[in-house]
Amino acid sequence: MILDDEYGNEGYIAGSSSSHVPNPAGKNQYSNCSPTDDQEVTRILSEYDHKGIKDPKHIKRMLAAEHGIQMS
Repeated sequence: MILDDEYGNEGYIAGSSSSHVPNPAGKNQYSNCSPTDDQEVTRILSEYDHKGIKDPKHIKRMLAAEHGIQMS
C-alpha cells in the first residue's frame, strides 16, 4: 500500500522503508524542465552520455545552444 509521508507526498510503501519512491509523480521543483516522458530530451541525453559528456553545467549549455532547450 502506498502512503503519504508527513508532508503529504505520496510514495511510501507500507511495511518497507527501502521501497520509498521519492518523487512518484515526477513533478520537478524547477520551472524550466521538460516533462519526465519527453523522449526527445531522453534521446539527446543518451547521445551526450554515449559521447562521455557528463557535466550537468556543460549539458545545460549544450541543450540550450544546440536544441533551444532551457533547463534549470
